[in-house]
Amino acid sequence: MKILISLLCLTLGLSILSKPAKAQFVQENKNTVVRYQLDLRGYDYYSIMNIFNYLNNAGYDLSGINWENPSAELILSSSDLAYIVSTGLKGNILEYHEPASENAVRVDERYLDPTEVESILKKINEAAPEVTRLEVIGQSLAGEPIYGLLLSTTPNIQNPKYYSKPSMIVDGLHHAREIVTPEVSIDFAMKVLEAAYAQNERAIDILETWNIWIVPMLNVDGSRIVWSEDSYWRKNARGSGGNIFGVDINRNYGYRFNECNGSSGRKGSQTYRGEHAQSEPETKALINLADRILPAAYISYHSFSELILFPYGCNKSLTGEDGLHRSVSQEMSQHLPTDSGRGQYKPGAPWEILYGVDGDSMSHMHASYGAFAITLEIGTAFQPPYSKRDEIVNKNVNSLIWLTEKLSQSLFSLQVVSGNSFSSVQYGVEILPIRRDQGEAPLRTNSAGYFHKVLSPGDYIIRVTSPDGRVVERKFSMTNVPKSMTISL
Repeated sequence: MKILISLLCLTLGLSILSKPAKAQFVQENKNTVVRYQLDLRGYDYYSIMNIFNYLNNAGYDLSGINWENPSAELILSSSDLAYIVSTGLKGNILEYHEPASENAVRVDERYLDPTEVESILKKINEAAPEVTRLEVIGQSLAGEPIYGLLLSTTPNIQNPKYYSKPSMIVDGLHHAREIVTPEVSIDFAMKVLEAAYAQNERAIDILETWNIWIVPMLNVDGSRIVWSEDSYWRKNARGSGGNIFGVDINRNYGYRFNECNGSSGRKGSQTYRGEHAQSEPETKALINLADRILPAAYISYHSFSELILFPYGCNKSLTGEDGLHRSVSQEMSQHLPTDSGRGQYKPGAPWEILYGVDGDSMSHMHASYGAFAITLEIGTAFQPPYSKRDEIVNKNVNSLIWLTEKLSQSLFSLQVVSGNSFSSVQYGVEILPIRRDQGEAPLRTNSAGYFHKVLSPGDYIIRVTSPDGRVVERKFSMTNVPKSMTISL
């Protein structure tokens, strides 16, 4: 990362950042745990999925999987390890880990901590104010700011032209220990901005087409625990004093919260969902941003397992736009070779290739706003050796650039006007024959009367409904080129 910061110094006039002192946090579990790798070679697909679902439903910390060389990594207590071995599941111990001991904090300091992320975002905004906007989109439980950086040729959100463009959210670090994930969105921002300043037409087109909101580090409090106390910490910092139990932010969203055994109600679980949907300030921060911008696309970075996941998380549940998500994810996988070089990232719904999930951000973004939504599980470790950092991050940055351009070709944009004049009224929108019958929210225009949607090629009918019940329908077709339409209502 320091090399990239140096490049920014030359390109955007940024300064090298100094390393801050670490904050101190305490947590509940200070027992020695073990990283254990299950050997799943010889099992068929259905047996492997049954094992994954059993481990997840039983509350074990299934931290990552490998479909290329079938295996799974667990983080276990000594007693849990003894039970797993007694079931006949074979494997080997990778590491003993002692939270709160002098040897527990082993995070490579070349990765970005929360203070460095904040400083870099501020430096980018200071260096490129004409194409960026930096906002505090919320605060953590500890009062830490959660930042969102807008990349756009229209960064003034008071400008009506801003609303005429589709919005995208790219986030990282829902889970605190996944320290490589903020690096992807930050490097993406740097690469696009540097290319745009060099008059690269592709980069300029991305900034002209999209409003891209980068939220590199959603879980700031959890990240500080990782850097100061326990490098395996996953959740936020819910709790107090010596009883920090944490909530899994990525099980706390409203859509299908606690509906399909894809999270836990036990505070000690790594997938503890919280007391109620959207109870956590980190979750609220991202939802509040999405409510304002109505994203047409949502990309969330996690680690690890080398997967491209698409909605929905609950078992046997697929969206009415499964074909779009599946085809784009399969094409994207061709741009994401695995670290071994022997294959590509594997696409699928969580319940198809991982385990059932409820209350997750990806499903919420699609169900609430109709966003094209995917989650990428990058790399083969939470904290890969820094020597692997550039390889992992660069291919994910390049694939994100590819994805942004791919989605640009499939954009449908609607403006609703009242007579021939601008209208700030929000209108209901339906696109037929897309099915939204699994509890999804109704679609709507933004506060300036615009609606943006990524669509597969095909024939559609758009139905627009005014607040007073008037309805207008129009037929249109998508053919892998962007399409715009104006409707007077």
